[in-house]
Amino acid sequence: MNNMLDPAGAVTSFVIDSPPRSHDRPKTSTKEKKAQRKKAAASAQEDSDLYAENLSLTSVQLVLTGDVTYESSYDIL
Repeated sequence: MNNMLDPAGAVTSFVIDSPPRSHDRPKTSTKEKKAQRKKAAASAQEDSDLYAENLSLTSVQLVLTGDVTYESSYDIL
C-alpha cells in the first residue's frame, strides 16, 4: 500500500524567493562606530591645535612667498 499522500494542488516544484534587499544604509558595527568617533576626535584636536597656534592656509601662503628658507618659515610658523 502507498503511504504517501498526493498533494491537493499537485504542485511539483516549490521555490522560495529570497527576501527583497533593503535600500537603507548598511548597519555599522561597534568597531566601525568607534573608529569613526576616534577619527572625528583626532580631526577636532588637530583643528583646535591649529586654531590655538593661529595657523591657517594664509600663513602657509605667507611662508611660500618670497625667498623661502628654513629659518624664515620657522619665524612665521
